[in-house]
Formats: sequence, structure tokens, C-alpha cells
Amino acid sequence: MITENILTQLRQLKLSGMSMALQGQIEQPGTYEGLSFEEWIQFLIEQEFTERSQRKQ
Repeated sequence: MITENILTQLRQLKLSGMSMALQGQIEQPGTYEGLSFEEWIQFLIEQEFTERSQRKQ
């Protein structure tokens, strides 16, 4: 339930890259388990940046 709230809030904030990355983590647990918290946050930010860059093109 908490995760659904997070996904909803990310979408409301128009952070679709982060939302998709988190959804991928939910669907494939353990994929990013080797990442530290900072690395995970960096991954989310990179996903958002990539998503926005692709939308501009």
C-alpha cells in the first residue's frame, strides 16, 4: 500500500522516469539490491533525466 502511494505521488509530480524505475524494482525484486541508498537515488534521478531527455526529442 505504501508503495502504491509512492507511485501515485511520483506520477502526480510528473516524475514518470522515477515511477517506472520503482515499478521495475517492484516487478523484479533484488535487481538493484547491491546498490547503496545513494546509488539507488542516483539511479532514480538518472532514469528521470533520461525519460525527460527522450520526451524532448
